[in-house]
Amino acid sequence: MGWYKVSDETKSLNESISNARSYIKEHIDVAKELNKPIVISEFGFPRNSESLKLKSNTGYRDEFYESVFQQLLESAQSDGFMGGVNFWGFAGYAKQSNNPEKWREGDDFTADPPQEPQGLNSVYAGDKTTLQLIEKYNSNLN
Repeated sequence: MGWYKVSDETKSLNESISNARSYIKEHIDVAKELNKPIVISEFGFPRNSESLKLKSNTGYRDEFYESVFQQLLESAQSDGFMGGVNFWGFAGYAKQSNNPEKWREGDDFTADPPQEPQGLNSVYAGDKTTLQLIEKYNSNLN
């Protein structure tokens, strides 16, 4: 149902970025009318091929995140109505179980809800390129 389709990652990545930018802009426009800042909360993007493996490629997710972070930076440099972002979500050093399709008692907690595949949208402490993006944009905002 969503914008991203694993069957056509490259095309749907570009559509996802375009749709997200439009969605965020629409909400910034409303924020301006109300004279109140907004926070973009709980955005996320899966690893390439929707892989659940810790060491899998995060290139498409990084592109999506960078687009959202860039929009935050642009707002901060102009009107500031986009007050912040909150990606979904940080899993830290969680380890995946042998069956990561759903959380089970005794499994580490990732950032994904228990009924969803564990690791689908999680950012782990070992996701170096994603963490570098987060650090880069935090540095640019301060």
